[in-house]
Amino acid sequence: MKNLKQALQNGEILTGMFCLMNDPSIIELMGYAGFDFVIVDCEEAGLDVYGTETEACIRACAAAGIAPMIRPIEARPAPILKALNFGAQGVFAPHVATKAQAETVGRACRYPPQGIRSSVPIPRAAKYGFTPWETYREEANANTLAMIMIEEVPGGTRERYKTVEPPEEILAAESIDGVLPGGWDIATDLGIARYGTPAEETQQWMERIIRAARDRGLFVAAHAWNNEIGQKYVDMGAQMILLSLDITMMLNGARDLKRTIESIDTTKWKTASV
Repeated sequence: MKNLKQALQNGEILTGMFCLMNDPSIIELMGYAGFDFVIVDCEEAGLDVYGTETEACIRACAAAGIAPMIRPIEARPAPILKALNFGAQGVFAPHVATKAQAETVGRACRYPPQGIRSSVPIPRAAKYGFTPWETYREEANANTLAMIMIEEVPGGTRERYKTVEPPEEILAAESIDGVLPGGWDIATDLGIARYGTPAEETQQWMERIIRAARDRGLFVAAHAWNNEIGQKYVDMGAQMILLSLDITMMLNGARDLKRTIESIDTTKWKTASV
């Protein structure tokens, strides 16, 4: 299993997938297929976000050698703590709309003195205490990825209900490691969400966020809907490329299978007489 933060620091390009079905078997399949990481989704998916189901998904990652990341239910210390204690290599905290929120996420991913993460010497991530506390604390602070998701933009619908700062201000938070622009939510916020290639305004916001992150030396994850845009994001400096969702993978596979079945000539089929 890759150490994601070290791989990113070494300049590697990593491939991954969102997992909304949260089935350990599918996560293992992704690992055996050769993906570098999976984002286990506790926000949008039907998952026990604080307990054993999340832990089971992380165990599946360990079994198949795929690095576990978690999208917690919200960008708060409690769900972040659970994810990291279970053994996630980091988090993608959703709907971070201010610099202060980003700072909270970053600090929640680090033990004191670098952060505010609650301390216990025997989490699964520390091999239940078989890793000495000081060793584990030092390694966790050094290797945990504190990634935020920017999913609202100034001028969008959500700004009526909450403070939304420009991405350049949010990404000035010193405690975070990187960002994943949430293209679908941004498009929804702007009232222009659609399947297929995103609208031009959505793409412009995605690219603005990526540039702002790279200008600050932050890591960038990006969800690519085809090879062309994936290459574009890599050329812009993205190092974590999300190629699909587990549900989309199943959906496309089911559609292809149905088309294959429908291509069979059934005119010669005969019903056996009774």
